Amino acid sequence: MKKALISIIVIVLSVYLLKVPILKGLGNYLVVEDEIERADLIWLVDYNLEKIEALYKQGLGEKIIILGNASLMDLRALGIEYSSADTFKQALIQKGIPKDKIVLIREPKGIREYIDSIISYCDRNDLCKVLAPIEMYKTKNINDLARDKFEQHGINLMILPTNPISFKMDAWWEQEQGLIEIYSEYMKILYRSLNLDGI
Repeated sequence: MKKALISIIVIVLSVYLLKVPILKGLGNYLVVEDEIERADLIWLVDYNLEKIEALYKQGLGEKIIILGNASLMDLRALGIEYSSADTFKQALIQKGIPKDKIVLIREPKGIREYIDSIISYCDRNDLCKVLAPIEMYKTKNINDLARDKFEQHGINLMILPTNPISFKMDAWWEQEQGLIEIYSEYMKILYRSLNLDGI
């Protein structure tokens, strides 16, 4: 009985002491990072305008591509079709990005259509390098969805992990938003492994 109690105490202490490394490992598993070089396109994935502006002004991309056709609800109610992508384009122009350096494609809906649209644009314009700054916890799922498709078309996808805006990645389990986002990313992985639509 005494040995069993000692064993239980040891197990509980071990789990407690290893909790942080295990949780950090779960977060780190979701992070993909590539070597970065100058790209033909910078893909605005997370709408982190400051990061996109900085990368462009560092000379890491020839153009910026924005995708999506989600209309802003207040404007749609007025019969005006003005998408969030249009808003981000205007914001980048205000930050000093030349209008002719911003590619806007409104048609696609969802990440899979975004990927197909970027590939199609690259094929039409003979482009072969795309830089994608993405919040780090999302990088694995984007990589798993996009990498093979890009490579099949001879396009080098360079994923650049960025710090999450709404929580600290190295302590994601301590914040509600971190718990929600990490759980969501793992559910996407699970859905794909079951051949379901997880993203």
